[in-house]
Amino acid sequence: MNGPRVLISGYYGFGNLGDEALLDVIVSRLRAAYPGGSIDVLSADPAATAARLGVESTPRADLGAVRRAIDRAQLRVQYQPKYRATHNGWAVAGIEALLRWEHPEHGLVYPLEFIRLAERCGLIAGLTDFVLQTGLDQIAEWNRAGHKLDLSVNLSSTLVTDADFPERLLDCLEARGVAPEQLTLEITEIASLVDPGDTLDILSRLRMKHFGVALDDFGTGYSSLTQLSKLPFSEVKIDHSIGLSLPKTPFGRGMARAIIDMGHHMGMKVCCEGVESAAALEFLHQAGCDFAQGFYLARPMEPEALLDFIAAQTT
Repeated sequence: MNGPRVLISGYYGFGNLGDEALLDVIVSRLRAAYPGGSIDVLSADPAATAARLGVESTPRADLGAVRRAIDRAQLRVQYQPKYRATHNGWAVAGIEALLRWEHPEHGLVYPLEFIRLAERCGLIAGLTDFVLQTGLDQIAEWNRAGHKLDLSVNLSSTLVTDADFPERLLDCLEARGVAPEQLTLEITEIASLVDPGDTLDILSRLRMKHFGVALDDFGTGYSSLTQLSKLPFSEVKIDHSIGLSLPKTPFGRGMARAIIDMGHHMGMKVCCEGVESAAALEFLHQAGCDFAQGFYLARPMEPEALLDFIAAQTT
């Protein structure tokens, strides 16, 4: 094959293809544009699709099971508190929405087991949609009850290059009475590299609409510095592997300080993930880090437990 390979998959909500006629038009236009390429529509047969893409399933997470999890409401969202540095210490400022799968046979399944499969097989946008919709519904409910919290959600690479996504997302927030300033979209370095030109356009439009945009897992990729300088991030998140090393290793301390100083000089807030000790938290406070997350501070929890947890922190 001399031309490119194009994979097409329908998904839910924010990016639903839905209409078979529209799909036929898309395929026809792609075939005309790339006469030497291969245009594949992902099969409805889970095993055939996974085999075609060379994706390994796990005993608890194959492609068919992930599709059923979406269709049968087996997914749920937990929330991990995100702490802001204050003059005297740290206080809860927001939450990160984290996807969980309540498997009917195997119990709770974490994203590490199924996200890569979803990404490779065209289901990741549907999962992102679920987390966004669920998280925004929860934030709207808390807003009405007088509990203002900011929300962070991981954004799939599919939506980073979707030209209509910023407007659809804004409509979604307006329908719920949630301000764009309450939502930060986190993207990984890999997602930001999918199509740099389109990504710059989408992220710039999101920032103009007052959404926060964070570069996730910073400090682990070879071109992160380039991405920071070219894309309009409002926040950078230090990778948990660096957070876990604090304050024990000179490398960890040096990396954290360098990222914090660089982020501030570029006009961004800085959050450190993977905080696992009081010593690490104290180091970050002295280094001027703006936000912190980690099991030492709080584990992900169900929404009904979150407000009680926050109330206990302030008494």
